Amino acid sequence: MTLPTIYFILLLVCFIALIPFVKKILRNFHRKRKYTAILKEINLLFQEIDAFKVAKDARIKYEKSLTDLYYGEIDICALLDLLDIASPPQQCVFYDLGSGCGKSAFAVKLNYPHLKVHGIELIEELHDIANQKLHQYLDKNGLAHHDFGLEFIQANILNHNFTHADIIFINATAFSPGTWQQILYKLMQMKCGTKIIITSKTLPSPAFVIRYQAMELMSWGFTSTYIYEKVI
Repeated sequence: MTLPTIYFILLLVCFIALIPFVKKILRNFHRKRKYTAILKEINLLFQEIDAFKVAKDARIKYEKSLTDLYYGEIDICALLDLLDIASPPQQCVFYDLGSGCGKSAFAVKLNYPHLKVHGIELIEELHDIANQKLHQYLDKNGLAHHDFGLEFIQANILNHNFTHADIIFINATAFSPGTWQQILYKLMQMKCGTKIIITSKTLPSPAFVIRYQAMELMSWGFTSTYIYEKVI
């Protein structure tokens, strides 16, 4: 085998290896262009908020040694694309279980105005930020709270009834095995047709079928992401 042939083969192998990364770069570029207005609004609204520090301080305050309160965020563009795949109907109720400071729920509402969006968050400090930003946005735009269709709830998702949801998003990466088992039990109570978007963890039950699976960007890197539908 000649030297030029070896060089060509090495270049070809490198090119093939780089294809997935190039695709991700192009996809992220396309997403940011697609959601430019929403990203601008979210960044402006939350520009002074460090939700990661707030969550860290809360873990110390609540003396929680479990991973359940560790904070992470899905890329907003990725979540909006996942929702597009889930095809929310006109009369749709969306729940963000573990909504943090409210960024994702806000983005969903801005991109899908017809959705009734609910965010549930256990950490009071993060919930307060979400409510503050909600009222700030409503006041700025002269909107009424009861007409806007976005609600933040300070509660433990294990104790809250969300069986009327049509689509649920769960950033499940940090949940301990015990907590996840309890969440699975609650998801089993959902009505048929409910779509569930989950990061990292799976739904090992014949009651759910996978409609979509991919790697999506989170605040800590790429992770496995699934869209399930409850069929039983």
